[in-house]
Amino acid sequence: MQSPLRKLISGIFSIASLCVIFFLYYSCSSLVTEGATKEHTAQEKADEEKAAKDMGVTVDFYRTGQDRLEEAHLNCMVAAIKLAKWGYEMNGSDELRWKTDGSVLTVKDDDLRFKNGFGASAAVTYTCLYSLRTKVAVIVLVEDE
Repeated sequence: MQSPLRKLISGIFSIASLCVIFFLYYSCSSLVTEGATKEHTAQEKADEEKAAKDMGVTVDFYRTGQDRLEEAHLNCMVAAIKLAKWGYEMNGSDELRWKTDGSVLTVKDDDLRFKNGFGASAAVTYTCLYSLRTKVAVIVLVEDE
């Protein structure tokens, strides 16, 4: 059984590693996209309009959700990790699903494995409602797969 101090230190290192990944990702992505402007082609606009119609929102809401998806995904993942009592592992899954209704972005991902008290881990799926206005993960639900 781990001591409380050891749990605290491992939690601090986990949060610090997420912060480093977040920093590196955004600093590198800004270098790659610096000076580049994204122009929407007719096909991209048609695809966005279809996706927005499927979600039942305007194209502006769809684009806002798409633009803020990375921010919401990171905040939701951190909120889900806080629910892991014994620790977690990353799956490396690329299956991120999302939906927006204008002011709330719903993010669903299966990128985490939660550990139990015996050291075994189980894959989980988390669903998160992220407020685009307050930039906070409002509701986080974690389920076994």
